[in-house]
Formats: sequence, C-alpha cells, structure tokens
Amino acid sequence: TVQALSIDFGTRINLNASGIKIANPSWADSPNMLDLQQLTLDINLFRLMAGKITGSAKVSGVQVDVEQDSAGMSNWALDTAGPEQQGPSSDSFFLIPDLEQLEILNATIQFKSPGGLENQIDVSQLLIEQEESRSQVALSGMLNFAAIAATGTLGNLQHILQQGTDTLDISGSVAGNSFTILGYWGPVLPKFNASIGISMYVDSPQDLAALLGLEIDDVADISIDATVEALDGEWSIGSLVTTIDGQDISGEIGGSISDLDSMQGMDIRTRVQTSTLNRLLASLGVDLPFELPPNAAVDTRITGSLKNVSSFSAAIHDQGLKMDISGAVSDVFGLAGLEAEFSLETDSTRKLSGFLGREIPDIGPATIKGEIDRNEYASELKHFSADIGSGPVRIVARGT
Repeated sequence: TVQALSIDFGTRINLNASGIKIANPSWADSPNMLDLQQLTLDINLFRLMAGKITGSAKVSGVQVDVEQDSAGMSNWALDTAGPEQQGPSSDSFFLIPDLEQLEILNATIQFKSPGGLENQIDVSQLLIEQEESRSQVALSGMLNFAAIAATGTLGNLQHILQQGTDTLDISGSVAGNSFTILGYWGPVLPKFNASIGISMYVDSPQDLAALLGLEIDDVADISIDATVEALDGEWSIGSLVTTIDGQDISGEIGGSISDLDSMQGMDIRTRVQTSTLNRLLASLGVDLPFELPPNAAVDTRITGSLKNVSSFSAAIHDQGLKMDISGAVSDVFGLAGLEAEFSLETDSTRKLSGFLGREIPDIGPATIKGEIDRNEYASELKHFSADIGSGPVRIVARGT
C-alpha cells in the first residue's frame, strides 16, 4: 500500500511517495516486511523511454523485516514462476537502473531465524554515487548496536545488473575492528553470484564477541582470512584461516563450510595452546562438571553440520597428561545420539584431582579408556577399562 503519491512531469519526472508498506505472510512475526516512510525519485524522462532509469533516488525511514519459518521459507521469497524463470536478457525490455546517486537514510533491517537468532543493522546513511563507470559507496550505522563504517567501490552496477561481473573493493570497521572485502560479484539476477575474500584484524575480541552474544576477555589479537563464494544464490566458505596471538592463548582455526545457509558440509580444524583453558571454555558458555588442565595444547576437528556432527575428534595434551576423544553426534541441540570413544593417560594420579574435584594422592601412572553412548533418555558407559597405580598400590578395572 501507498499512503500518498505525487508525480510532476517535464523533461524529468519527480516522484514523491510516502507510507509505503508491503505486508508479511501470515506466519511472520512482524505485520510488514517493508515499511518505508519517504521515497523521492528524480528521473530523466527521455532516458526512461529508452529503457534506463537515470537520475537520483532518496529513501528515508525504512524498516525491513527478514524472517525464515521452520521449513526454511523466507518471507521475501516472492518468486512463484518456477525453476524455468530466467533473469533479464540484454535484448528484452527491462528497466536498467543507472542512478547517479542513491541515498538511504535511517534504515533498519532485522533478521530473524526459526531458532530465535536475531540480528539487526541500523543504517544512518548509505550513499552510492556513480563516478564514470564505477559506483562509490559509503556506509555508516550500527550492527547489533556496534558501530560499523565502510567505504569503497561496487564496480559498474549497470554492467552487473545486465548479467555482468565486476570487482568489489570495500574497507571499513565494525566494533572498532578493521576489515577489507575484495573480489568479484555478479551476475546478481536472477540469483546472486560472487567470489570474494574477506580479511579482518580483531584487536578487540570482547566487543566483536558481544555481537554474537558471547562474553570473552580481550586475551589475544585475532586475524581472519576467508574466501566466500556465492553460486546461484548458494553461499559457502571455501577456506577459512583464523590466527590467534596472545600471551595466554595462541593457535589457528581453519576449514571450510560448503553450505552457509544450513551450516552443512562443515570441516573445521582447531589447534590452540592456552594457559587458561577452563576460563576460555566458561566464557564460551561451556560449563563442564570437572576441571581440565589449564595449561594445554588442544587439537580438534569437526565435520558435518551444526545439528548433526558426522565426526569429531579432540586431543588435549599437558605435561604428563593426554586426553583423546572422538565420535559423532546425530542431534547436537537435543544432546542425543552421541557415540564417542575416550582415553586418558597420565604419569601421575595426582593430575586427576581437578577432574574428580578432590585431592588424589600420587600412586603412579593411570590409563583410562571407554565408550559413551547417549540417547535422549540416558547415557551408557561401555567397554570401560582402567589401570591405575603401580607397585604395591594398583587398581585394574573392566566393565560397562
């Protein structure tokens, strides 16, 4: 719906519209997917008759709602023409935007997922200006209540909208941490295509983690390099390298994700050396019923998806202590379908004191192995074995 509309004709068309609303589907939380207070267009009439929108546009007071239902259907999925629908061809009559300037003021975009995850972008100003065959962009606003700013070039937008490809070069900062985006994008119709590299240097992990709802200390500087691909609207991370460099923690996280929308096809590896392992896990929301060795080298690998981990392995090494665990989880969120093998070796039983929450005397080395199966109702310990102590005091146990 449009509350008010006025159009003035001449060699240029001046259009003013206000109170523009597009309703959401019935299943969405918000009543409108788009609520636009003011739209102003200044269009060259003769160029419009030739099939090109040339001029300027200004939009202010925008509220955009992006939601997904439990089946993965988006409220913006308006395409009902089926798989045979094609994008605009160069010989069809299609209005190609060729705006000299586009300005968006005071816009809010809210993203809601069926799992309850919400993100919000508040745009104070987005300005896109055409300079010869390149489009320059400048953005200022907030991302989940953290300041974000960016400038750069979007390439030739008209070329991209006509099934072309061009370069993308943007730099900026979010929550005080700098980033760069460099690569290629296009075509964008009927589905988005891109191949870009993203680099980010994080000298304030605490502020960046707050965007994800996490609370961690500024214990290290972090550098992130990722290659992101979009092929006909399907997003993936071809490579990810995250380097951590701090006094109490250092290491590297790397891997790939073949489907970012569903977070499937994950293959993530981690190698970290830390002297504050228990505090780090607690800051990430991992509440263990026992204490891990604080000074440890941690190696992990996870494959599968966020919901179904097809395989995982973790090794924690400390002086005189080694822990290994591997297995799979069919239902991560339900904490069910866990099948895992574990082993623990130590040269002194005293080093088990933290695990058991009580002081254990040193009676020698210890080796403990077993398997754990967990369903939605209970956990089962199978093929358990323990060989603890040496000399006059030795304990050997087997069972399930």
